[in-house]
Amino acid sequence: MARGSLVRRAGVVASLFGLLPVLAWAGSASGAPAAPNDPFWPQQWNLTQIGLPAAWAASTGRGVKIGIVDTGVDVGHQDLAGKVVAGTSCVNSGGNSSSCTGSPQDDNGHGTHVAGIAAAATNNGLGVAGTAPDAQLVVAKVLDSRGSGNFSDVNAGIMWVVDHGARVVNLSLGDSTPIVPGVLGQNSLETGIEYAWSHGVVPVLASGNTNYFGLGSQNYGNTDAMVVGATGTNGQTTSYSSPPGNAKWSLVAPGGDGYDATGQPTCDGAAQAHCIISTYWSAGHANSYGYDEGTSMATPHVTGTVALLLAMGRTPSQAVSETLSSANKGASCGSGCAGRLDASSAVGAGPAAGAPSAAARSGGATSRPATPGAATTGQTGQQSAGTQAQGTASSSPSSPVASPSGSSNANATGSLGLPTSGHGRASRMTDAAGVFAVLAFLVAGFTAAFRVRRQLRG
Repeated sequence: MARGSLVRRAGVVASLFGLLPVLAWAGSASGAPAAPNDPFWPQQWNLTQIGLPAAWAASTGRGVKIGIVDTGVDVGHQDLAGKVVAGTSCVNSGGNSSSCTGSPQDDNGHGTHVAGIAAAATNNGLGVAGTAPDAQLVVAKVLDSRGSGNFSDVNAGIMWVVDHGARVVNLSLGDSTPIVPGVLGQNSLETGIEYAWSHGVVPVLASGNTNYFGLGSQNYGNTDAMVVGATGTNGQTTSYSSPPGNAKWSLVAPGGDGYDATGQPTCDGAAQAHCIISTYWSAGHANSYGYDEGTSMATPHVTGTVALLLAMGRTPSQAVSETLSSANKGASCGSGCAGRLDASSAVGAGPAAGAPSAAARSGGATSRPATPGAATTGQTGQQSAGTQAQGTASSSPSSPVASPSGSSNANATGSLGLPTSGHGRASRMTDAAGVFAVLAFLVAGFTAAFRVRRQLRG
């Protein structure tokens, strides 16, 4: 019998779980959608929160290719078997998609975690279920084993997956400097994002995991991308989720809300119940699964939902519009934010039954309430002058893009990386613009501090 290892990042669980035999997927006697037979399904509160499996009665994403631009994907993972139909590495491509070459194999874990949330094989008696279980994957590895990379490589990766058939692109990564790009109105991924949208492909971007003073990151701006923040087990926006700012389209989706006794993000111990479990790559552990949290994790839920709609014949504009208009307004996520993702409503299967409360799941001991009015976007831990993966602290990696939006670090100047503040891992990106951004940030910070001191002095 096949076995999978459960790997927890940052403190990691290394126990093995026997996998259940494959069973037929059918509705229940009551007519309600039957739960899939994936062993970890009972722990996937995130999919229940967005209305699965009800949405699968209308669409499973068949025929749609999802672009994963990240640290790569574990192409040999049992729950992603046959999913990767095209892949390459754009690391050190110099921003030229024609220079992308080599293997898309993950050597970090973040990209595999993101891919599983979006499209893991479902009802196969193995591991976990995915949002769009019959969608395929087109993968561009743009971040290295540390989750670091260059903005130019990320843009090249976006172009590559678009040119190879992707119809929606997942970008669980962002700028490593959470404040400066937002202040300066920069978006180093604009080239790739607009290339995708102009070619009929929907870009989905993590908002970030640094909710500093209500400011967002370089991910925001009037670019044609869906910006995604994170919700916890209670269905509310998490405290780490970056605000959507002036994003053209924004909403929130399950990203996890595991915290330790000091209020720091974690997926260890009892906090696991508040994190997202998905496929994972770990050196020496084949077919691994891990827990993680962050906007990196939230983003592929939206990506998968868009894939469900595209498989139903919706145009890119219609898929975006229907995803936003069907969002649950009960999640407070900032001005202009559509609300919490509801895949079931989006495909016309009725509203999601609702999210279980954190207290109901584990007494609320490890869950920190979301900051009222805070917008959820991107992965947690997004900081520094480059792109990072937007993930948060956890047992498994977070997602990068020029730095994953999980917890990891990213640097400016053309380099990406995972976010630095805890949730998941992040990647680093740097370029000349990033250096300027850092200098501008220092100047702006000094000026602001001077003004504050003047005000305090009367």
